[in-house]
Amino acid sequence: MLKQTVHGLDRLRDVLALVILIAATAVLVAWRSNDPVVREFVPAFSAMKVNTAFSLLLASLGLLSLGLRPIPLIGRILAAIAGSMVALIGVLTLAEYAGFMPIAIDELLARDVVATTPGRMGINTAACLALLGAALALNAKKGEEFAGLIQSLALSGMLITLTALVGYLYGVAGLYRVLSSTEMMPGTAGLLLTFAIAVLCLTPSRGVVGSIMSAGPGGQLIRRLLPLSAAAIIGSGAVVILARSRVWLAAEADIAVFVVLAVATLAALIFWTAGVLDRIAGAKARVEAALLDGERRYRRLADAMPPIVFTAQPDGRVNYANSRWFEYTGMEPGTPLTHIGRRFINPEDFRNTVNAWRRCVESGASYEMEHRLKDRSGHYRWHLVRAVPDRDASGAIVTWIGTATDIDAQKHADQRKDEFLAMLAHELRNPLAPIVSGVQVLKRRGTNDPDVGASYAAIERQAHHLIRIVDDLLDVSRAAHGKMTLQKAPVQIADVVARALESTRGLFEERRHQLDVAMPEHPVWIDGDEVRLTQVIANLLNNAATFTPEGGTVALTVKGDAGAVEIVVSDSGIGIAADMLRDIFEPFAQVDHAIGRSVAGLGIGLNLVKTLVGLHGGSVNAASDGHGRGSRFTVRLPSIVHDMAPAAPPEQPVGQAAKARVLLVDDNADASLTLAMLLRLEGHDVAIANDGHEALHVAPQFRPDVVLLDIGLPGMDGYEIGRRLRAEASTADVVMIAVTGYSHAEARMRSKAVGFDQHVVKPVNPAALIKSLAGLASRKSV
Repeated sequence: MLKQTVHGLDRLRDVLALVILIAATAVLVAWRSNDPVVREFVPAFSAMKVNTAFSLLLASLGLLSLGLRPIPLIGRILAAIAGSMVALIGVLTLAEYAGFMPIAIDELLARDVVATTPGRMGINTAACLALLGAALALNAKKGEEFAGLIQSLALSGMLITLTALVGYLYGVAGLYRVLSSTEMMPGTAGLLLTFAIAVLCLTPSRGVVGSIMSAGPGGQLIRRLLPLSAAAIIGSGAVVILARSRVWLAAEADIAVFVVLAVATLAALIFWTAGVLDRIAGAKARVEAALLDGERRYRRLADAMPPIVFTAQPDGRVNYANSRWFEYTGMEPGTPLTHIGRRFINPEDFRNTVNAWRRCVESGASYEMEHRLKDRSGHYRWHLVRAVPDRDASGAIVTWIGTATDIDAQKHADQRKDEFLAMLAHELRNPLAPIVSGVQVLKRRGTNDPDVGASYAAIERQAHHLIRIVDDLLDVSRAAHGKMTLQKAPVQIADVVARALESTRGLFEERRHQLDVAMPEHPVWIDGDEVRLTQVIANLLNNAATFTPEGGTVALTVKGDAGAVEIVVSDSGIGIAADMLRDIFEPFAQVDHAIGRSVAGLGIGLNLVKTLVGLHGGSVNAASDGHGRGSRFTVRLPSIVHDMAPAAPPEQPVGQAAKARVLLVDDNADASLTLAMLLRLEGHDVAIANDGHEALHVAPQFRPDVVLLDIGLPGMDGYEIGRRLRAEASTADVVMIAVTGYSHAEARMRSKAVGFDQHVVKPVNPAALIKSLAGLASRKSV
């Protein structure tokens, strides 16, 4: 409403300024030509003096400059300059009338040969210009700081012009003439009145103008009564003048008749005003009744809702809660809702909750937070609390409306699900460990039967496929709970691509795809997690290989420039329907083609890609021309400038490969047996313990170089065994590697705190383990 009012008054100001500009220009042209014919075209302003017309021209230009949209500050400066010049002309004219400054102000622009007194404008005109010019000059600071003074000056100028106009209307020369030869002409009075109204438009939200333009009852009454009152009083005077001119009244009866007419008119206006007030009061009562009824309905609705519903003041203080709150907390209905946060929010959650609420109240952003609330029995239950601000037409917050939904069962279900997934991964990885190790043992023993070799390769591929599914399933769970973190460091994209190609080579060979790789000529670096970036590209390559019929084509293209790297994986596969492109990155999304359904996985790989790319500050999108026309996935990541350190010199071989004494501690007999067989084939000396007590008994006698220790052991877990091994002098310096099915961050942190040198997730990569053991043994032998 206020913006509409300001816009309307700005338009009125511009229109009035244009009227003044046209009239003042016409007067100056008439004076300049000094042609009686030309002056006849402006008869209403023919007696206006040049200085007056020049001042009004300046005033109109100053008013119009306030409408300069591109650079409003320049417009205000120009208006201030114009107003100051108008005020100066008025003040100098008044000073010359007073005899203080004989500067011939009457000859400023043109010489008036008929003028018999100095000034070239009347005293009242000069005073009016001084007042209105000063008001225009003060508007340089948007009028807000001096709104009261600006309106006072404008109203004073308006009073002078109205007095002159009334004098002309009633034929009273003393109202428009100050001295016997100086007067304000009707045309001048009209333009000055227009100038005064335009100046009042500069301050639409303050003072008298703010009251007139108010949308409330006061503003409505002023807009209705002010014109009618002025018209009634002027009309009463006109009636008296008419009666006197027609000799209907005696001269001494003029004032009496005027008073009677004015009283009668004002009495009628008072009664009319009373009727308006009654109607306004009735409308207000109906609105208040509707509001009360709406509030009652709102509260009944709030009481009927399952969650806790509350409202808060703009400053964030809670002032209402539905009956669910009192039922949950045991508070007596009607108890003031002050300091309820400290009383009922779990102390562990209190600080974060209060800080988040304070930030939302200050910024006006919506609030969402999970925290625990104490119930009437003293137990804490998890709640999801949301609140949104309700704003008025001007955008100011009137109240906050919020809900608190009990999610305790959901939180515990999520916790149980996480525990189940962790246990599932552990239990799935345990049988996978002997499968992977056993295949490596059989492959190293060799066979001339091609069918047996192909079977080994198939078992190995499917085992790795199952491992990837388990890892992806756990990663999706971590991402959904915001627990996925990155270990960032400068990494070259070529290294990431090489690792991804190596991890997916078996699938491409199995499906006999042609893989085309295009890399940039210069090194491209990313600040990221190499393992997770490898997972991104590997998932895209796996996806392309899986959904491309055998013998198809897959292309991996990497482009890098200043600030960004683009990775594109395209294929000639089954494609993606247009209606699926929007949801392809959602968890468990499945391509709904028969050929895709026969090979589809869990539908979580692409969701992980989107999550991991987002954590790196990048973006990923999918494109396809439709069914049977292949698909294209584009990943964009920010690149960095990195000075590559000189490569370390290759390690010199130390004679024959050194061997290590390895103690395997695992309750899974198959896993320990197959891994021991593999390590013995490499020449390492291996001992096996199936539980913690056996490990602590064997270790001092065997004196191992390396202990491969399972964490999830019965009775005494791997953490406790690790602590005891570190405490014994004979095993304090042994290299301890945690070999476990638990891959979550908490397990890694705990193993590091105990003193493990590495944390390896089952099933162990045999090649990586053998290389690591060879390195450890070589260092010991030096």
